[in-house]
Amino acid sequence: LAEYFYGYTVSWPGALVGGFWGFVVGFVAGWFVAFCRNLVIAATLFITRTRAELAATRDFLDHI
Repeated sequence: LAEYFYGYTVSWPGALVGGFWGFVVGFVAGWFVAFCRNLVIAATLFITRTRAELAATRDFLDHI
C-alpha cells in the first residue's frame, strides 16, 4: 500500500495514515459513482418527460 498511499507504513501510525487515505479514496470514488448515477437518472428523466410532453401537445394545432 505504500506504493499508492503516501506516508503509509506497517505500524500503528501507518495504520492511521492508511485509514485516512482509505477514507479519502473511498469518499472520492463514492462521490464520482453517485454523480454518474445521478447524471444518468436525470438525463433519463428529462428524456422521458420531454417525450411525454411532446406526445401530449402533438395535436395542439388541431384544437385551434
